[in-house]
Amino acid sequence: MSTLKPGTVSIVIGGQAHGLVVQVVEHLGAAFGGDGVYRISATMFDGTPTEAIIERWKLRPVVGPVGLSAAEIQRNNQAITAAGSKY
Repeated sequence: MSTLKPGTVSIVIGGQAHGLVVQVVEHLGAAFGGDGVYRISATMFDGTPTEAIIERWKLRPVVGPVGLSAAEIQRNNQAITAAGSKY
């Protein structure tokens, strides 16, 4: 798998955080037991910011519109849960 660059927006596909959208902070590499180890950051559904260390195989990069960086993709910064939805 290719090395993810800092700032890459990804989705976690394994473990307790399955489905969580995260952002790569840095590639830790062999210092943490393998070449595919990353430090990631995310905002939990309750608004709490968090960081974690995760292996590359659990991350799938999100491919956005061509030419836009993660900072340029507009977000509304509001979490909607199924329990809070009217549908």
